[in-house]
Amino acid sequence: MALPTSTIVMALLTAVPFGLAIKDTVTGKGSFVMPSSGEDDASLESYERAQREYEEKEAQEEAQRALELKSVVDALIPMDTKAQLGIRGYDLNQPLSSGGKLEEQLLTLAHAAFEPVTNTDGTLKTLTISFPQYGDSDSVCSLIGQRLTDAWGEAPRTYKSGTSRRHFTTTLTKPVQRVTFFDPEVSERCSLLVEGYVAAPDFITKTESSTVPVWAVGKPAKKLIDKLGGYAFSDDMQIRWPAPGVGEGASGTELYARIVKGKIVTLTATFQASESTIGAVAEKLVAEFGEPTESDPLVWTKPKLSLTTVDDTAGEYLFVAGEPLPEEE
Repeated sequence: MALPTSTIVMALLTAVPFGLAIKDTVTGKGSFVMPSSGEDDASLESYERAQREYEEKEAQEEAQRALELKSVVDALIPMDTKAQLGIRGYDLNQPLSSGGKLEEQLLTLAHAAFEPVTNTDGTLKTLTISFPQYGDSDSVCSLIGQRLTDAWGEAPRTYKSGTSRRHFTTTLTKPVQRVTFFDPEVSERCSLLVEGYVAAPDFITKTESSTVPVWAVGKPAKKLIDKLGGYAFSDDMQIRWPAPGVGEGASGTELYARIVKGKIVTLTATFQASESTIGAVAEKLVAEFGEPTESDPLVWTKPKLSLTTVDDTAGEYLFVAGEPLPEEE
């Protein structure tokens, strides 16, 4: 049924203003623009102000933490290191102390982990202190690396399994100590190893004070066992014992003596050292035993001695005195 003309006209007259109002609302020109709320504006401004204050406080706290962290690292590695202990507060061959202020700060600010190794009498033999590594310039690992360089100067490096090892030594303390900084390329932690060491001239000599007892080759095994005391494992076929490392390096020396019919026929020493340290060891060998008959590896035919590189990059070496080891060993 058709609508009356008057009804259609009225509908159009009603719709046109409504349509214009919709159009003007979209374009922003009409009276139907969404009204702004003073309360909403105030809430937004309050939120933004609170966010700024939070970020400023966070930045201030981070800056304060960085200053405190640097202060703790500076206390751990003082600038006068060469006249004192390698690491402040940890004296080798003394009872291990704990709970001090510096240790508390290292735990709280640097999330340090302490791994001491003690002697049988409870005194400190070695200490490893490790820290989380976050990879930025403000991380504790970066601060330690820079502080060591500032205090000790540039140090010799060796590398193993992607880990840079920087070697620092001090000869002005009793007992002498060295510090190795392990700075892995891919790792969650870096670490400092504090340990004793032997100077290169005292490492391999003809005397009975030598760390590597060349004098024992050909002698009764009992003589060496008695001299070592309780620091060795032994049976009828072998003697094994640890000794300090040499010069600039990391970790100790592993020593082994092979026994045949009650006498020592072979002596080996496995150790790690920097390039300058192994050079000093070789010089001392030449001074003690004369020029080698072979140069790569170093071999002395009489007496029967050899010094071989196991891993050049890592600075790992093997010294052998006496008869060569059987193939199966």
